[in-house]
Amino acid sequence: MLTLRQVQPISESADDGSVSGPMAQPPAFVEYERQKEDRMHILFASLTIAFVVLVLLLVAFVLFTMSPFARHGDSFHEPGQRQNSPRLD
Repeated sequence: MLTLRQVQPISESADDGSVSGPMAQPPAFVEYERQKEDRMHILFASLTIAFVVLVLLLVAFVLFTMSPFARHGDSFHEPGQRQNSPRLD
């Protein structure tokens, strides 16, 4: 049978809200680390979104250049024929 042992809660002092125990850290340091971590998450998310958008734009551009919309129908001379320069007399 599985037995669970009880874990003692970390006691908090009532006067300044600091945590006492073996892994206690000052609240200002914890808040600084949290802000630093939030900034890194925002930076990573921004870079990831920018990379995905760039890849999608590249795919769209490649598909556009392969489509008939990118080919111009007007030509200034017949294909396979030598182009004659206009006479500007």
